Amino acid sequence: MLSRVANSLYWMSRYIERADNTSRIVDVNLQLLLDHRSMNSQQFSAHWLPIIEATGDPSAFWKLKDVATAETVTDYLVFEPKNTNSLLSSISQARENARMVRDQLTLRQSEVRLQQSLNQIRVEVQNALISLQQARARYQT
Repeated sequence: MLSRVANSLYWMSRYIERADNTSRIVDVNLQLLLDHRSMNSQQFSAHWLPIIEATGDPSAFWKLKDVATAETVTDYLVFEPKNTNSLLSSISQARENARMVRDQLTLRQSEVRLQQSLNQIRVEVQNALISLQQARARYQT
């Protein structure tokens, strides 16, 4: 039983770390693009290709997306449910691991806060996805 709890806690922390790293990669690159407004679409694509390669998922990305743009890469890294390393997937996995061991943790208050934080992050990411989809729908019509 102890090894199951330790395993779940280990993976919970790894998924949280993965979500944090993914969010930092996306944030830094979006901030970098603010300085390079004069780039054409080919230069933008060249800017995003190393990010896909750095995440270790280039083949999975190309199966789902046709072109590497700021929109497609950020969608893939943040919201894509088929990407097991996306921010949304990582938070969901961390939440699931926390849920599996919540009855074993003795520090009730910190455990409750952790679970609430993971739930809140997951809801916020899902709300951001909904808002993004609504904005795209308005833009495309």
